[in-house]
Amino acid sequence: MAKSYDYNFRLTVVQDALRPENLNSNDFIAEKYGISPRTLRGWIRRYKLYGEDGLKPNFNSELKDKRIKELERENAELREEAEILKKAAAFLADAMRK
Repeated sequence: MAKSYDYNFRLTVVQDALRPENLNSNDFIAEKYGISPRTLRGWIRRYKLYGEDGLKPNFNSELKDKRIKELERENAELREEAEILKKAAAFLADAMRK
Protein backbone atom coordinates (compact mmCIF):
# COMPACT_ATOMS: atom_id res chain seq x y z
CA MET A 1 0.00 0.00 0.00
CA ALA A 2 1.30 3.47 -0.88
CA LYS A 3 2.33 5.66 2.01
CA SER A 4 0.36 8.86 2.47
CA TYR A 5 2.00 12.15 3.43
CA ASP A 6 0.17 15.17 4.74
CA TYR A 7 0.10 18.52 3.00
CA ASN A 8 2.41 20.32 5.42
CA PHE A 9 5.07 17.63 5.11
CA ARG A 10 4.93 17.77 1.30
CA LEU A 11 5.14 21.57 1.31
CA THR A 12 8.11 21.57 3.70
CA VAL A 13 10.00 19.00 1.61
CA VAL A 14 9.36 20.79 -1.69
CA GLN A 15 10.29 24.20 -0.31
CA ASP A 16 13.50 22.71 1.07
CA ALA A 17 14.28 21.08 -2.27
CA LEU A 18 13.69 24.33 -4.17
CA ARG A 19 16.05 26.41 -2.05
CA PRO A 20 18.87 27.73 -4.26
CA GLU A 21 21.51 25.91 -2.24
CA ASN A 22 19.64 22.60 -2.63
CA LEU A 23 19.00 22.67 -6.37
CA ASN A 24 20.18 19.46 -8.05
CA SER A 25 20.22 17.72 -4.66
CA ASN A 26 16.93 15.83 -4.94
CA ASP A 27 18.47 12.51 -3.94
CA PHE A 28 19.93 14.06 -0.78
CA ILE A 29 16.67 15.85 0.09
CA ALA A 30 14.65 12.68 -0.52
CA GLU A 31 16.95 10.68 1.74
CA LYS A 32 16.85 13.42 4.39
CA TYR A 33 13.04 13.17 4.60
CA GLY A 34 12.78 9.42 4.04
CA ILE A 35 10.99 9.51 0.70
CA SER A 36 11.94 8.27 -2.73
CA PRO A 37 13.54 10.65 -5.24
CA ARG A 38 10.74 9.78 -7.66
CA THR A 39 8.12 10.93 -5.14
CA LEU A 40 10.02 14.16 -4.59
CA ARG A 41 10.27 14.82 -8.33
CA GLY A 42 6.50 14.32 -8.64
CA TRP A 43 5.79 16.75 -5.82
CA ILE A 44 8.12 19.35 -7.30
CA ARG A 45 6.50 18.99 -10.73
CA ARG A 46 2.99 19.40 -9.26
CA TYR A 47 4.14 22.36 -7.16
CA LYS A 48 5.60 24.09 -10.21
CA LEU A 49 2.48 23.45 -12.28
CA TYR A 50 -0.26 24.11 -9.72
CA GLY A 51 1.39 25.85 -6.78
CA GLU A 52 0.69 24.80 -3.22
CA ASP A 53 -2.70 23.34 -4.19
CA GLY A 54 -0.88 20.69 -6.21
CA LEU A 55 0.49 19.22 -2.99
CA LYS A 56 -2.88 18.57 -1.39
CA PRO A 57 -3.50 14.83 -0.90
CA ASN A 58 -6.84 14.90 -2.79
CA PHE A 59 -5.60 17.23 -5.54
CA ASN A 60 -5.69 14.62 -8.31
CA SER A 61 -9.36 13.82 -7.74
CA GLU A 62 -10.23 17.53 -7.57
CA LEU A 63 -8.34 18.12 -10.82
CA LYS A 64 -10.13 15.21 -12.51
CA ASP A 65 -13.52 16.44 -11.30
CA LYS A 66 -12.80 19.92 -12.64
CA ARG A 67 -11.67 18.50 -15.99
CA ILE A 68 -14.78 16.31 -16.25
CA LYS A 69 -17.02 19.34 -15.67
CA GLU A 70 -15.12 21.29 -18.35
CA LEU A 71 -15.50 18.43 -20.82
CA GLU A 72 -19.21 18.04 -20.05
CA ARG A 73 -19.73 21.77 -20.65
CA GLU A 74 -17.78 21.60 -23.91
CA ASN A 75 -19.72 18.51 -24.98
CA ALA A 76 -23.04 20.28 -24.40
CA GLU A 77 -21.88 23.26 -26.47
CA LEU A 78 -20.75 21.00 -29.31
CA ARG A 79 -24.06 19.10 -29.30
CA GLU A 80 -25.93 22.41 -29.49
CA GLU A 81 -23.73 23.59 -32.37
CA ALA A 82 -24.23 20.28 -34.21
CA GLU A 83 -28.00 20.61 -33.82
CA ILE A 84 -27.89 24.15 -35.24
CA LEU A 85 -25.81 22.95 -38.20
CA LYS A 86 -28.25 20.11 -38.88
CA LYS A 87 -31.16 22.56 -38.95
CA ALA A 88 -29.23 24.95 -41.19
CA ALA A 89 -28.33 22.13 -43.60
CA ALA A 90 -31.97 21.00 -43.75
CA PHE A 91 -33.10 24.58 -44.36
CA LEU A 92 -30.56 25.07 -47.17
CA ALA A 93 -31.40 21.73 -48.75
CA ASP A 94 -35.07 22.64 -48.70
CA ALA A 95 -34.36 26.08 -50.17
CA MET A 96 -32.30 24.59 -53.00
CA ARG A 97 -35.14 22.19 -53.95
CA LYS A 98 -37.52 25.11 -54.50
